[in-house]
Amino acid sequence: MSGYFQVTGDPTQWSPVQSLQLTGQALTIEAAAPLAGALVLSPKFAGVAVFTQSPIATALDLASPVIYLPTATGPSASSAGYALPASANLTTLASQIAALMLNGTSQTIALADGGELVLNGANLSFAVLCPATAAATSTGGGAVTAGGSVPHD
Repeated sequence: MSGYFQVTGDPTQWSPVQSLQLTGQALTIEAAAPLAGALVLSPKFAGVAVFTQSPIATALDLASPVIYLPTATGPSASSAGYALPASANLTTLASQIAALMLNGTSQTIALADGGELVLNGANLSFAVLCPATAAATSTGGGAVTAGGSVPHD
């Protein structure tokens, strides 16, 4: 199905739409835009609206792996999320976030700048884990540089 979906509390239009079947477990969806990566959706908090119109966003190029958390403004070229170390295992991190959401526990995640991000699964509706993009890492031009100062609602 073409179209996009939105998660309550965040204006981002995520695409493509896949079969969204909430089962009481955290759901991992491969998003293509505006950030390409694994979107981990909490079964406890996520209200999802599906639209059949064409999405308006294209994927952002990322200079480093990123974790995006819900914001009031959505991701942008100037603020795509928190930069993760290049060595971050995004598959393992997605599984850990799904467990946090299910159990309502917290976990500290190391950031690329040496800082830390604490995720509270009891309050997190979704998170998107994105690898650095080939265009951003090979050319260096036009890539979004993620920072550690994204507002989190």
